[in-house]
Amino acid sequence: MARFEFLGRLSDQLESPQELSFPSEVTTIAQLRPWLNEHLQCGLFSESSVRAIVNEKMAGETAAILDTDTIVFYPPVGGG
Repeated sequence: MARFEFLGRLSDQLESPQELSFPSEVTTIAQLRPWLNEHLQCGLFSESSVRAIVNEKMAGETAAILDTDTIVFYPPVGGG
């Protein structure tokens, strides 16, 4: 099972951390987003501003993922 962490406002709406097992045909961050939206019954992962980290490394949409990875999603951070 992959370990998921949701930061910022995502953690306000979703339990974090949590372990989920996603289908084997889901192999990239881009494929994971719609699966998470459906599985967690939310639309949070459709937002292009929500970024991903896989195993402590920044991950683009084409980044490969495995069911044993640690995957973190976080929204943009503002400050002043």
